[in-house]
Amino acid sequence: SILKYRYPPIIFDGNYITQYPKIPIKYLADSSTGAVKDNGWLASYIVAPFVAIGERTNNIYLKTALARMPSVIFGIIGILLFGYITTLFVNKKTYKISALILFMLVVLYNIPLALHLREARYYSLLLALLGSFWLILVRSIIFSSLRYRYYVFSITIISLAILLTYPPAFVPCLAVLYFTSFIRKNHLHFPTIKSL
Repeated sequence: SILKYRYPPIIFDGNYITQYPKIPIKYLADSSTGAVKDNGWLASYIVAPFVAIGERTNNIYLKTALARMPSVIFGIIGILLFGYITTLFVNKKTYKISALILFMLVVLYNIPLALHLREARYYSLLLALLGSFWLILVRSIIFSSLRYRYYVFSITIISLAILLTYPPAFVPCLAVLYFTSFIRKNHLHFPTIKSL
């Protein structure tokens, strides 16, 4: 049933009805917009201006749309970034378009992803940040098409943004960076003042 599996998330007096009845339910969502209150710092600060604009209207549908709009935009950006990564591995333009179409068909078939993109939570922002992380990593480590300064600066900013969005995702990112540092030792060295 919908109440047991939480699809779609059901809000009752500001609470999510969960499948774990013995866990005390806390106020997790704003009952008027559906925005979740336990997001990471970055996700909360990105959604806050849209929620503030939505509080000026009495239309509940507009409030909900404004609260969810940044999540949807970041989710679409994240999907497009991963689609662009798939096109990097093929040479001809027609094959690139085919790879992108195939990727989009697979993504469109993923119903849980579509359900999560519309939620005003950290999922969409994390998807966009991880897409940026992998794009920079692939372009720098595999294709060597990024300068070292840009790589260090951007991967540091994106890693900090991932930490502020969803801290458990930060540890695997560090592990990936540590592993990739052994792949291309000639590009990954300790930065000095002269190299920056």
